[in-house]
Amino acid sequence: MKRTIKQLILTAFAVACVACGDDANVLVTGYGDVAIRVEVDPSVTEVGDATPVELPAPTLDDVMLVAEAQDGYRKTWANLAEYEAGIGKLPVGDYTISAAWQASEEGVGKVAYYGESRAQVYDSRTTNVDLTCSVASAIV
Repeated sequence: MKRTIKQLILTAFAVACVACGDDANVLVTGYGDVAIRVEVDPSVTEVGDATPVELPAPTLDDVMLVAEAQDGYRKTWANLAEYEAGIGKLPVGDYTISAAWQASEEGVGKVAYYGESRAQVYDSRTTNVDLTCSVASAIV
């Protein structure tokens, strides 16, 4: 009887040790990884018999990125390449991440692009953000 109880205790201990062996050692950093993908959509909806218009589209090197948290934290990058060259992390929180481009001057044929997405950044996890910059304003 003693031997059976001893075997049960040792078996339970061994199972408990094995069950805990696969737990990841998660380091709480207060930051999460953010993978941002940006695309530019220069299409516009034609109205009636209007002549189709082709608008200039910026390259990804020209599109500025902004991450703004609900708590007031704000970070800006000149373009996607600058963001990707950095650490790619943001403090944990709720964000509006946006991409924008505006022609250097205003007037006929000049256009502005804008796109935004809401994202929740979690500690030590990757958040994927897809942004589509579409025509926000244009005078044609």
